This record gives sequence, C-alpha cells and structure tokens, in this order.
Amino acid sequence: MEIKEILGIKEVYEFHKKLSSTLFDEDEKEKYFDKILNSGIDINTDFIRDLYQMEASQRKSLKQDYTPDSLCALFYALSSQHGTISILDECSGTGSLAIKFIANGVKKVACIETSETVLPLLLFNMSIRNIEGYVIKEDITTQAISTIYELKQGHKYSSISVSENILQFKAGTIISNPPYSLPWSGIADERTEGYPVPPKSKADYLFVLDIMARLDDEGEAFVLLPHGVLFRGGTEGEIRKKLIQESKLKAIIGLPNKMFLNTDIPTVMLCLSHKKGNGIYVMDATSYATKNSKTNTLTPEAVAEIAENYKQQKDIEKVARLVSLQEIEKNDFNLNIPRYIDTYEPEKLPDIKELVSGILKIDDEIRETEKALSEMMGELVGDDYQNDIGELRKLWS
Repeated sequence: MEIKEILGIKEVYEFHKKLSSTLFDEDEKEKYFDKILNSGIDINTDFIRDLYQMEASQRKSLKQDYTPDSLCALFYALSSQHGTISILDECSGTGSLAIKFIANGVKKVACIETSETVLPLLLFNMSIRNIEGYVIKEDITTQAISTIYELKQGHKYSSISVSENILQFKAGTIISNPPYSLPWSGIADERTEGYPVPPKSKADYLFVLDIMARLDDEGEAFVLLPHGVLFRGGTEGEIRKKLIQESKLKAIIGLPNKMFLNTDIPTVMLCLSHKKGNGIYVMDATSYATKNSKTNTLTPEAVAEIAENYKQQKDIEKVARLVSLQEIEKNDFNLNIPRYIDTYEPEKLPDIKELVSGILKIDDEIRETEKALSEMMGELVGDDYQNDIGELRKLWS
C-alpha cells in the first residue's frame, strides 16, 4: 500500500495539509504511523524522498536536489563520531542524511530546513523514527528562524511541540547537502568575520562558513558542493585560501556525475574540522561509480573503500594522496583535483604486425573493387565515351 493511499490523499501536494493536521494529534498520528510501518516499508531509508522529489521538489527556485542513498551512506561511513548526541543535518530536505545516522543507532538529531513545503515531511520522517532533538525552520542565508520544533521520544513515536527557546549549541558532527550556487543578499554578518563575503550570486561558501561557526572544536563536518568551489576565483578563492591556511579543510573527495535524480552535475565532498592537520587529502572517486539505470551509484563496497582510504589517508596511484600545503600554495590555492591526481591512461599502441596486415587487407579490397568497376565499365556502350573509358581502365590494369 502506498503512503498516499494510507494517508487518504491522491496528490503529493496534499502531504503538507494532511501531515500538518496529523503530526500534532497524537491519536491520529499513531493510527497512521502504525499503518505505514505495518505496510512493510523499510524504515531505514527515506521512503518518501523519491516520491516527493519526482513530483513536487522546488529545484528551480530552491535548488533542491535530494541526496541519494549511496551518498547518504558515504556521509555516514566518512564520519567517525557515530555515537555523538549532536548530529546536525543542515539543509535537511526530507532528512535523508540524518535518517542514515538514525538507522545506525543515533537518536539525538537536529535538522535545519527552510522550505515550508518540505518541513512537514521532515517532521514526519523524524517523528516516525522516534528521535529526540529539534527541527528548525531557518533560512540560513539570512539566519531568520521562523519556528523551532522540539521532538521528544515517546513510547512509539516522537511528540512534536513548538519551542520558544533560542537554541545555541555546537555540533559534534555536521552533515549537509546544501542548495548549489544559491543567490543570496551578500550582506556580511558574524559568520563572515575574518573572511571575505561570499558573492551574491553563489552562497556555496556561506554555507561552509555557517557550518564552521556551528561546529565544535573537536567536531567534523562533511559538505557536498559543486566542483566550482575548488577553483573559482574572486572572494571565493580568498575564502578557500584562508580555510586552507587555517587547516580547516582536511580532505576533498571528487564524486561521479549523474548521482542525482534531476541533475547530472558532479559534486565534491568537503571534509572539514577545526583541528590542525598537515595537508589536504585529495581523492578522485569517480572510478568507483556503478551505472544504475539513468543515474550512477556507489555500491556498499565502494562506499566502504572510499571511507577507508579517507580515514587511513592511503596513497593510491591515480586515485588519492595527501597533498602538502606547500604544493597547494604553489598552485595558488587552486584545488582542482586533476592538478593533484593524474588519472591519464596512455592509449595502447596497436601491434605493428596487425597494423601492416590490416593495411594490406584494405589494399587488396581496393584492388578488387577497382577490378569489378573496370569490368562494369567495359560493358557500357556508346561511341562518345568509349575512348575515355578505355584510358581510365588502363589505370586499373
């Protein structure tokens, strides 16, 4: 039985109205949630993400590209602080990233999302999994908080209430797949102190700075962004330079294209922390892709191998290596992955005997064709051009 049928709705846009009235009614919520779980749905995956994404996501206005399962698995595998009580999923969407952590035992989660349409689905996903924490409706570009929902664990499902508390906390693990290259006001605030202000046309580095402001001193953050953040100049280049010099950027992992349902854009995982390091681990993980219908995916084995490479900082030819800050500085702080990982494979030269044999075979075929054409011309009649044909046939004799 489909979710829409269980909830008694026909179209995805009705989710908002139905869930908004159900989530705060404990009896109604339990009735519907019981039916959903008894239908055999896998609670360890975001089972409403793909349905919503295909039918109702606001990709054009809000740049919504929801994170596929294999990338959610990669976020979890890269993280080392699985047991922390302060998982923050920034730009949560329907909560796919957080759900991967919840499926592996994390029960205390905070999520931030700005879309009014998506919010009921996010609250639904958190409540049906009986988590403790917060869902915050916040526009990160302006820091405007509309509503803070507090979730408390219940016998089966989380209760949801509106909180009046102003939340100020540092997260031990932050995970984020923010909207790519989202325009914003370009107005400086406390998050940009000490850094150039990201350009109005692209908020990519604003999200990075926001995440670093929320991350505790021993924490780690993983952010998925377009490759442009690695090499674009201007103020973005200056921000990137300072993050590198301050040793806040620990690794970059280039991922395959066509990982998302609605876009072919290739992405890069930025791995960040406030702890000092001795370089940046650079990995080109595009070779780990597996074709899956119209999209690419990462198998569980590929996810595990990428995470192991990152954690052990393995030096793998044509795949990954630890790059010194001195080398990056020589490249003017440009982190374009091909500058550091050479994946070029020289073209295999053909066997000389096979090459000559092929040429001789083609030459024989040409002569056979000329002979056949000459014989056909000999069968033509007409005094006006017989002499010309005769001269031409001499060339093939």
